[in-house]
Amino acid sequence: MRKYLPIGTIVKLKNVDKLTIIAGYFPRGEAKNGHVWDYSAFPYPEGMIDNDKIVQFDNEAIEKVVVMGYQDELQMQFIRAVMSKSDEIKAAGEQKAAEENSEVTE
Repeated sequence: MRKYLPIGTIVKLKNVDKLTIIAGYFPRGEAKNGHVWDYSAFPYPEGMIDNDKIVQFDNEAIEKVVVMGYQDELQMQFIRAVMSKSDEIKAAGEQKAAEENSEVTE
């Protein structure tokens, strides 16, 4: 089971100079067709400037947690739910991408 960081966490990614701030979970992106990433994020400190600046990455890409996002009981319950369903969520997202790709090629 993977561990997920709270929204608002600022991380340093491997091989990336700019810090990023986590904004969401399980995005699909074009960088890896059909892959469901662990996180969506934005460059720190500027945040969301436009859709071209959304960063998508998996836990393995995190070099260092710079600042942990806000945590309370509600957030901890959410993270426990995300962790318990993460494999299922990722598989469903990848299946949906595969279905969309097959519709395009038909």
